Amino acid sequence: MRPMLLATMLMLAGAPEILGAWIGGPPLPQQRSGLGAVLGQDGRIYAVGGHEVNGGARPRDSVYALLGNVWSAVTSLNEARTSHAVVICPDGGIWAIGGLGGPTGDTLLSSCERYHPSLNAWTNQFGPGLPGLVLHAAVCRQDGVIWVLGGYRSLDFKTPSKEVFVRDPVTGLWDSTRNPPVLEARGALGAAIDWRGRVYAIGRNGDGGLSEGAIPTQVHGSTSSL
Repeated sequence: MRPMLLATMLMLAGAPEILGAWIGGPPLPQQRSGLGAVLGQDGRIYAVGGHEVNGGARPRDSVYALLGNVWSAVTSLNEARTSHAVVICPDGGIWAIGGLGGPTGDTLLSSCERYHPSLNAWTNQFGPGLPGLVLHAAVCRQDGVIWVLGGYRSLDFKTPSKEVFVRDPVTGLWDSTRNPPVLEARGALGAAIDWRGRVYAIGRNGDGGLSEGAIPTQVHGSTSSL
């Protein structure tokens, strides 16, 4: 077992807990909305970017990690972003993908960056970013393959996308042509991959029950689908 994960389990072992109920947890050092969160392989929970709840839509670059009952700051994003997607890969790298940036939060981003927990550093993705500009997209991954589904292509939330972007873990490049788009344009959705490798686009703005599954497709030797 990884030393950091073991230490986390030991710290949490004495924490008060009520099974089947919500209890209060430690607040973030700064209020945030539009952030992404993920559990790292080191046992810490990472809260990435977002914007202040009462501070307008200006994106923030701050990143916090929760260990035990304490949030601590880690290295900031290279580019402040909110309404972005966050996902962790098998190598432990944490990805922040797309979203909104700029001084006032009105710039759609195609850029991506990766956090290296062992180095406490973010690096920008080499080469081109996403083939399109999206916010409130869904993200999931199977092995090292990252899928980005749907989202909005404009700030007025009136142009949901059908596009599917898939990142090749070998070349590091994104592709938008190898896999078919989702059947219906959607933003503010969720995504997941089941045990058979099928990718699901779940819900959308205005319809919390709509979901789609599709026929599996071979992607870099692993069975995946849209």
